[in-house]
Amino acid sequence: MEFLLLGPVEVRDGRRRLAVGGPQAVKALAALLLAGGRVVGLDELVDVLWDGPPPATATHQVHKLIGRLRQRIPRSIDTDGRGYRFRPDAHSLDVDRFTALSAGADTPELAAALALWRGPALAGVDSLTLRAAAAALTAQRLAVEERLDQLLQADPDDFRAGHR
Repeated sequence: MEFLLLGPVEVRDGRRRLAVGGPQAVKALAALLLAGGRVVGLDELVDVLWDGPPPATATHQVHKLIGRLRQRIPRSIDTDGRGYRFRPDAHSLDVDRFTALSAGADTPELAAALALWRGPALAGVDSLTLRAAAAALTAQRLAVEERLDQLLQADPDDFRAGHR
């Protein structure tokens, strides 16, 4: 299964796009994926889901939302204390691939990292908390673009040689 955050949030199983649910489900999934395997506390999820004061039923709504996500993406979300953890076993996250490729020092790796982007990070997700994460990802993208530009200016033939 593949999880995409570098553009609109999507879950893919092979070529098939899986329905995650509505905007709240997408926000919750994005928060869990961005946590990198750490536990996302209930309070943190409430902050992600409601920018202002949450409803009195927020905790109950989060539990129900996670239950629905578990049905749609089986064996991926664990309960851990007062929070939830996304289990990355056998899953692929475009942010992880981007990070690994952007650590490379040659133009083909950097170009491959940039090719993972399908639009603005977390496009269509409306959450003040997640906007900060999207801005951080965008800053990483700009840094990779700058490094690639520097490499291409130093040796433009290097890029062409890597893509034959």
